[in-house]
Amino acid sequence: MGRLRLELGEDELARAVAEEVAKGGLDSVSVAGVAARLRVSVGFLYKLFRGKQEILTFARLGLRGELDRALDLPPTGEEPREYFDRVWGALESFFFDTPMGAALLELERVNMVRVFARSVGHDSELDSLIRCVEVLQRTGALKPRPPELLARVLWGVMRGIAQGGFGAEDSRPLLVAARECCWDAIRLGAGGSAATVEQSAAQPPPHRGLPQGDAQGPDFAASFASEGLRPARPERSRPHEPLDREAF
Repeated sequence: MGRLRLELGEDELARAVAEEVAKGGLDSVSVAGVAARLRVSVGFLYKLFRGKQEILTFARLGLRGELDRALDLPPTGEEPREYFDRVWGALESFFFDTPMGAALLELERVNMVRVFARSVGHDSELDSLIRCVEVLQRTGALKPRPPELLARVLWGVMRGIAQGGFGAEDSRPLLVAARECCWDAIRLGAGGSAATVEQSAAQPPPHRGLPQGDAQGPDFAASFASEGLRPARPERSRPHEPLDREAF
């Protein structure tokens, strides 16, 4: 079965499933519809996969591969902001110029697909986007925060816009504003200094993972203080007050 799957290819399967999802959502995807788009017989697909769930799983792996290729952005000597714009543009194109981004979000929403993907060792999460963030962090242009956290800021904003039900044209002004907001959220600020992306290539990558603290966890108070903020104080519990029914 593995040899037959190689004959088909994850990218071909990913594109076929993405087109089916774009047509009518995840529930509309059928083995017959995917087979028609691939121009193969239904029986051929059942020789490769045990059913629709496994087809969706391997399609997700292919879509992840497409995202990795879109974010394979080697430095070219540009300024950090220019590199950030290139990363944002690649994400925007993946989500709004092709059906692949929407299909990937739909597939990742289904827990059964994610669990099986982990079992075959392909649950890469946001590795490709994290690598881009690490490139920027080596320039000193970004806040000294875990790269996974900064990557999820970008991913979460892009995912929110993609899932917001906006049309392609309606999304463009929102994407421009979101790009500026995301850059302001993750950049070091006016007081920081940054090298070009090319100059930073030889530096070691920043530490991945959550900040290390003492036995009780990270020192979030110090982290807030570095941003000029104070941690919010927990509100005191208030006694329950009965509703005044005459007020309604």
